[in-house]
Amino acid sequence: MERLKVAWFPFCLIFTLGTPWAGSKVSPVPFKPDEVMVYEVKWKAPLFFMPAVHAGFTTLRVLPPANYEGKPALHFTATAKSDGFFPRLGGIDIDDSFDSIVSADDFCSLKIVKIQKEGGRKRDIVLTFDSERKNTHVLEKDIATMPPRVTRDETLPLPACTVDVLSVFYAARRFNLEMGKSFNMMLSDNGTTRPITITVEKREQVDTGEGKVPAVKLRTGSAMGLFSRGGTFSIWYSDDELRVPVRFEAKVNFGKVYGWLQSYQGAGNLRIKN
Repeated sequence: MERLKVAWFPFCLIFTLGTPWAGSKVSPVPFKPDEVMVYEVKWKAPLFFMPAVHAGFTTLRVLPPANYEGKPALHFTATAKSDGFFPRLGGIDIDDSFDSIVSADDFCSLKIVKIQKEGGRKRDIVLTFDSERKNTHVLEKDIATMPPRVTRDETLPLPACTVDVLSVFYAARRFNLEMGKSFNMMLSDNGTTRPITITVEKREQVDTGEGKVPAVKLRTGSAMGLFSRGGTFSIWYSDDELRVPVRFEAKVNFGKVYGWLQSYQGAGNLRIKN
């Protein structure tokens, strides 16, 4: 069950923005402060006779704009909590939180704080990004010990502009998604920066807790190291001006992790078809 741990928060890692997407028009951000999105997450074993298992819930929030070292910034948070049968099945009780700050001007990551509590493993990771000096600083602490013990403190190279594992979830919402288009991106996490290709595949209806929503499906051919043996990842954004992530699905060797939007609170209304 060790690999189940890395499956918990996969949908926050599919998009990134090294430079503006070539040929894509940037729109005003469709998300506003106090936007809240709640997702139910399930895991399905690679055995046809086994039902999907409820794994827990993930909540994403947009906070009021902030200032970071004198620069206007956007502020996002997320929590991922396991419950039900999943912790007993995998022997893992998950309670993770993410706090991300990005530049309001170019959407480049400035800082992210990750507190990961997965079973007996408890870590506090702070990543700070300096696009001018092209480096990122990684400070990691083991908070399962008292006092907390520093396990990593280093500065590593970074491309001029990247998106972190939470702000990346909002990146595609800034663009007009065109059918058949592919984009090459860069993703930075824990000091490692990797490329990924995203393809806009098709339009279709998606069932959510809010009802049926017209959506645009985007796919990546790799889970970007989230899973030890690779995999594919798909995400559906509402096909309207909000571009709300309404569904995700990760197919990997040990099964499938998927989830859908259970509730949405924001500045606009999703286009629902009952």
